[in-house]
This record gives sequence, structure tokens and C-alpha cells, in this order.
Amino acid sequence: MRRIVYKKQEAHYKWLINQKCRASFELFCQQLVANNAFDLPYKIAAGKIRKQTVLQSVKTSNGQFTNTIEETIQTIVQALFTTDDSTQETHVQRKKREIINTYSSTIMDKQFTKQELLMLFQR
Repeated sequence: MRRIVYKKQEAHYKWLINQKCRASFELFCQQLVANNAFDLPYKIAAGKIRKQTVLQSVKTSNGQFTNTIEETIQTIVQALFTTDDSTQETHVQRKKREIINTYSSTIMDKQFTKQELLMLFQR
């Protein structure tokens, strides 16, 4: 019996909170629309508001978790883009590095014409 009463009261309480929340949001929207009809309520309805990216804390190389967004970004970048160490390259990587470092092209690309440049800037 108590459980039934509790559940009814809980449902009523949640309904009241929902009603107050809705009324508060409608009042907020009315105040915004009074200044500019195409402000936040319009953008929300049109789906033009995007959620901000939320970065979670990540574990660093020493086992601790990051505390700030800057730390998180720095840790992710360091993990994805490790330093270039030529002493730890495989044979294939060493060959590619040599090809790139010794590459020279004797073929000169022809100059852009005035018409090509004009078409580019008209876009």
C-alpha cells in the first residue's frame, strides 16, 4: 500500500517538475522572441544549434588522467602523432625517406594563364 502511494506521489512530483520546466522554457523563449524572432528558439527548432564537443579526460603515459581540455588535447595529439625518430625505422621506411630526401624534379609545371586565374577568382 505504501509503495503504491509513494509511486503515485513520485509520478505527480515528476509531472510538476516537468510542467514548471516547460513553463520556464516557454517564458524564456517568449523573452528572447520579443527581442529577435529569429534568435535561439528559431535556431533550436530549425536544428541549427549543435552540441559542443565534450572531451573526456584521458589516461596519460604515466597512468594519470588529464584535468584540463588543453592537457587532454595535448595527450591525444602526442599519442596520434608520435615524434619522428629515424633511428627506429624499418628498411622500407628508410628507403622511402631516402627517395623523398633525394627527389628532384627537372620537369617544370607550366604557368597558369590569365584566364585560368580569373576563373578561379570568380568562384
